[in-house]
Amino acid sequence: MFATLITVGSFYQVSGHTKMVVMSIIPLALLQWPMFCIVTTVFGDEQLWMTFALTGLAAIGCMAIISEVVRRKMGKTAHVFTLIPKTSPDEIMQTSVSATQQGVAQVISLLEERLQELQITQQQRNAIEHSLEELMLNIVAHGGHMDGHYFDLRLMQSPDKIYASIKDDGRPFDPTNFSTEQRQAGLQIAFSFASEINYKYMYGQNVVNLTWNATSTK
Repeated sequence: MFATLITVGSFYQVSGHTKMVVMSIIPLALLQWPMFCIVTTVFGDEQLWMTFALTGLAAIGCMAIISEVVRRKMGKTAHVFTLIPKTSPDEIMQTSVSATQQGVAQVISLLEERLQELQITQQQRNAIEHSLEELMLNIVAHGGHMDGHYFDLRLMQSPDKIYASIKDDGRPFDPTNFSTEQRQAGLQIAFSFASEINYKYMYGQNVVNLTWNATSTK
């Protein structure tokens, strides 16, 4: 148990999380005496050895909770528990267009070109294109936009995933927070294509993130 904490602390140091190095030691110091009292009271002095094992387990549990809080604040850009940064995906495209049907048509035309450059199946290209088109049309229809408003699309790729992020400055609207019956048919299909989709409202913008599994055609 203690070796595990030391190893994780080393990962934190390598990753530049100096505060986490200290936090990996504090639980041991704080939990040792209370655990000693509990074990000797409940199990007796002859089971004193359990103090070290239980302290280690409790410390690892504390570190798991603390590291997950930190990871979420980092936007989940690091691996679970170790907080080692994940490899950043390569950017495929990033564009900003007017929040109109004409703007959607413009970005879909550009998206088609970029997707043709990727070594993925045509079925996957169609799924990504359809998902993003439906979501952007949904933004235009329900975002309460006025002339001069825009939305941003960013598309990225890792070895086995395709990622997209759509941001707009319309009124708060969460396309993921509806039952299947309430959701329009187009959005139902778009959601079925994506392996992961989530929404958040931050800094006055709606942000929808999507992920698709990508099978290389190499």
